[in-house]
Amino acid sequence: MKFFKLIPKTTSLFALMILVQLTCISIASADTLSSHVYAKVQSLNLKEYNVYGDKVNEETGALFGIGYKSIPKLDENSFSGGGEVFFGTVETNVNQGSGEASEDINKYLGMNLNGNLNFIMFDSFLEDQSLIATGGLGLDCWIRTIGLSHYQTAYREIWTNFYGRAGLGFYLIKNVYITGGVKWPFWTQRHIGDFGLNINPGGKLGIFLEPSITFKHLALDLFFESNKFGDDITSRKAGRYNGWQPASIGRSFGISVRSNF
Repeated sequence: MKFFKLIPKTTSLFALMILVQLTCISIASADTLSSHVYAKVQSLNLKEYNVYGDKVNEETGALFGIGYKSIPKLDENSFSGGGEVFFGTVETNVNQGSGEASEDINKYLGMNLNGNLNFIMFDSFLEDQSLIATGGLGLDCWIRTIGLSHYQTAYREIWTNFYGRAGLGFYLIKNVYITGGVKWPFWTQRHIGDFGLNINPGGKLGIFLEPSITFKHLALDLFFESNKFGDDITSRKAGRYNGWQPASIGRSFGISVRSNF
């Protein structure tokens, strides 16, 4: 199927980023990073709008994730990174254009990978406080199955989002770390494999916020993240099929529990 032609390219990008992460981690000293495996649940809200600003679709539901990440200590420059696999189903409410709405179910299955460089900006006169500048790159890739309630007409699409992010991290006390900032998509593609369409929505500035509290070998994270994409109003054509991408705003918040080692 045409749907699978993009997978080798995406896999190559992931392999390259993993190699970069492993190289940077090997350079960093062993006691610079604290490594964690985590389980996560998040609430997703995604809204899509047409060129007139009218909402044409809204998705709401829970996604679940399992992943790994490394966190810098408060007193050294370092590299940190992580990866995650996530999945879940959400309810979707599509505006049919005649004032009527159609409800259905969409499914998500995806993974992400990110790496960040962290630099100490300011050490407080208190031993357990510091301000850190952080920035890096990330790659998100997910399969979105549309219309599960109507199996015969359901179709799948691959989203690939390569982005950069920058922000600040602050150790309030030794066991409380807060990081936040902005993220910007460099390149995004929606590949509708069943119809052979490639659509590239424009990236817009999003934000993230992640407070973290550590209790010995366990840690609790809260997080909020927004992703925004502009519309691609140019009709994309493949054979007898046409497609376009509405502007979208996705917001997610949730909680994760980590175990360090």
